[in-house]
Amino acid sequence: STLTAEPRRGAVLVAKALVVAVVLALTTAVTYAIAVLTTAPILKTAIDWSDPTLSWFPLLAGVFAMAMFALIGLGFGFIVRNGAGAIAATVGVLFVLPIVLNMFVFAGESWQWIVDLGQYLPMAAAQMATTPAGDDVLRGILTLAAWPAALLLGAWAALRTRDA
Repeated sequence: STLTAEPRRGAVLVAKALVVAVVLALTTAVTYAIAVLTTAPILKTAIDWSDPTLSWFPLLAGVFAMAMFALIGLGFGFIVRNGAGAIAATVGVLFVLPIVLNMFVFAGESWQWIVDLGQYLPMAAAQMATTPAGDDVLRGILTLAAWPAALLLGAWAALRTRDA
């Protein structure tokens, strides 16, 4: 019904992506605020809010990561066109694939490149992006943004070539 009301498929994809990303970002921000307010009184060492690289930036990167995870799921949903399949693909990329790639640590030196690929998975990128004052924050943010960008471009291409 959405594509009947708005036949420009790219506009539908962009609108859904914006809504999903904004809703997840706001929900995550509220959840983080509640978590910080709840845990701050019981922490042994207080959070140093004067240093944004140790306080605000990791929280903002976490909000960004959650929005990107949602867009990864949306991209898979448009490509696969099956709710269960999209959930399985998203869970596979976010949670299962890192475990599988890390198993190659035991395979020997010639398989190390597969383990190194794990650094470019969304969860590893989120860890890089949210590590306070980490060296790879920018690489983590760029990797996080590249995953949904690639999937949403694929979703756009798939939407243009099929009925609905």
